[in-house]
Amino acid sequence: MMVTYRKDMQITGGNNMHEQGQITKATRIIERPDGTQVRLVAQAYFGEGLHRSVGVDVFKRSEDDSHWVICSDQPHPDWRTMSVEEYDKRGRCEKFQMASHGEIFKIANLIGKWPHEINPDDAVIIH
Repeated sequence: MMVTYRKDMQITGGNNMHEQGQITKATRIIERPDGTQVRLVAQAYFGEGLHRSVGVDVFKRSEDDSHWVICSDQPHPDWRTMSVEEYDKRGRCEKFQMASHGEIFKIANLIGKWPHEINPDDAVIIH
């Protein structure tokens, strides 16, 4: 599957990227060959004892002017009775049908890095 990352996205921030803190939220929008778009949003969460965890939400939309809809992270209700082929086609949760594990790991890996460590060619928005 061929994926095109939007190159009009840029790292946002002040004039001196070294003065900013570590990245706590990042967004990437991916355009699929069929025209649909997928938005991945990774965000740092801090729990008890200030241990950081990272959550990634996946959104989808069919056209540029339509609303973003969050993808479910729940598998098909009958996933346990499906064959491997059937599970691969329609049993996985919507989140993993819309975004690959690699795409999710790539955006999640940005959390905790410094803005100057990000490749400027990556199509990503740092919040």
